Amino acid sequence: MGPDRGMASVSVDGGPAQTVDLYSATPQPATMVWQATNLGNINPHTIKVTVLSTRNAATTGNKVDIDAYLGLK
Repeated sequence: MGPDRGMASVSVDGGPAQTVDLYSATPQPATMVWQATNLGNINPHTIKVTVLSTRNAATTGNKVDIDAYLGLK
């Protein structure tokens, strides 16, 4: 998260998308910004991240980075 970050939508397995706003007035490295729980026993899962053209009015940019993802069983 940071002052030049934008918005993205995230969905799992074709489900409804959730909007994630990555704006923060100060940089927030290594911050978990989204999670999915109770996915059941379906394997494998598909995660779709879409960079949106909308953004927080306070941001100076629209960058969207994916630094990592973690899957737990």
